[in-house]
Amino acid sequence: MLENVLKKSIIIYICLTLVEYGLTALGGSLLKIFGYVLIFLWILLKKGMIPNLKKNKALLYMIAFLGCSLATLLWSVDVEMGSYYFLAMANMVFIVIIASTLSWNKKDMDQLLTFFQFAAGIFSLIIVVQGETFGSFSRATLSIGGTMEDPNNMAAMLLIPTIISVWKILNNEGIKLFSTRIVLLNFVLLGLPVTAMLMLGSRGALISAMAGTLFLLLFNNQYSQGSQTSFKTLTIFKTLIIIAAVIVIVIPYIDADILQRFTISRMEEDKGSNRLVIWGMAISEFFKAPLFGIGLGSFQAITQKGVHNQFLIVLVETGIVGFILFTGSLVILLRKTLKNKLGLLAAILIATMVVIFFLDSYNKKFLWNAVLISIIILRYHTCRLRKKPQVSIEKYEYSNLQ
Repeated sequence: MLENVLKKSIIIYICLTLVEYGLTALGGSLLKIFGYVLIFLWILLKKGMIPNLKKNKALLYMIAFLGCSLATLLWSVDVEMGSYYFLAMANMVFIVIIASTLSWNKKDMDQLLTFFQFAAGIFSLIIVVQGETFGSFSRATLSIGGTMEDPNNMAAMLLIPTIISVWKILNNEGIKLFSTRIVLLNFVLLGLPVTAMLMLGSRGALISAMAGTLFLLLFNNQYSQGSQTSFKTLTIFKTLIIIAAVIVIVIPYIDADILQRFTISRMEEDKGSNRLVIWGMAISEFFKAPLFGIGLGSFQAITQKGVHNQFLIVLVETGIVGFILFTGSLVILLRKTLKNKLGLLAAILIATMVVIFFLDSYNKKFLWNAVLISIIILRYHTCRLRKKPQVSIEKYEYSNLQ
């Protein structure tokens, strides 16, 4: 009973991350408090049980990176900001640990994917209908409780639900509604986030969505159970429908200045919002302390700028050691999903790794949602394997849940 409550709570938690920036009280995130509640419930359920880190190297690397980040606070220029990042990461790592110890089943997977799709669809619809102008720019944002979020972060939050919808369309997976599975709903729940991402004007998010989608197309083609020829034809047809729908229905309603942001000439003009200049500054700081970094939270305190690249900021602030641990955890997860032929999960991780190349994400849920969902789905497959020990896990694809 308590385990089911924990699983449902984690699914709700993931859906609420879309609007976390507006869920605050006393200057702090209510979701962080939600996380503490989950930890307390887990302690009651598991009585101190910890996951098998020998079999979960990705989680082991994450915990080690967390410890490395904590150590760098000893020489951080901005201990307050560094502590904020550390506590945010620690909260998420604990939730990931909790998820790795629960027994997930097919019903849980259906609810996780579908609820996140609908939550993102509703959030996107509100952005489309009631979106506000972000500062002096034409890009959209959404105010919740008087708080606005950066459009890039909002667009990145829509990545995973977008990839889920694309995957369901390609695999003809319907959404269960009133005892009926409706495939067409996936097109709606894909179109809304894509429209919102265009209005938000995030180039990094769209590039990431395309990377994840392209991988899905290639992956599904490679591991299709049916005729390769018919699968290719169906895939191309569905892809053309999606592209045509975006061009015909969505593009005419997007502000011209936002569309201009996606042109090559505009990208050459602003150099990716001056990211190349900032990255050069970051590399200079890296050489000052290459092994263990300049300390968590230090770069912005020194330069008054964000790095806009999670891999680079990890390298600069936690050094080569922290970089190996952080990047290693993601690479291990990706390798495990590829080994087990989990197309959806691999696409989510690839899209996430692309988007964090353009955004800082110590405390951003578009990174941690990908990690959390990865652990959940991999844990689900572990539970399936235990029930069917005579069958190799490599023969199962997440697309065969029906």
